[in-house]
Amino acid sequence: MWYNIFLWELFASFIIHAIAGLIAFVALRKHNLMRWYSAVIMVVGLLSSLTTGVITSAAIAGVYRASNIELAPIYAMVWGVGQAACKVGLSFNKILASL
Repeated sequence: MWYNIFLWELFASFIIHAIAGLIAFVALRKHNLMRWYSAVIMVVGLLSSLTTGVITSAAIAGVYRASNIELAPIYAMVWGVGQAACKVGLSFNKILASL
């Protein structure tokens, strides 16, 4: 059950970080060193999704299992994409707070 949520979160996070990496590569393509920043964005996005995604997906699935509610595939998608959207929202808030 947690695996379905995790896969959706990983997929949504990959799409988000791929778009961010593409934007960073296009914006920094003429710079010698910073053009590799897009690769760093992709790696950090994958690692953060692997760690926090597993933990939060297991927590959500644990609640469903404890309450004996079956998790439909569409709800797994909603939870997974919602997790990725929350990560994006929190990331933007951290950036704005540091300015």
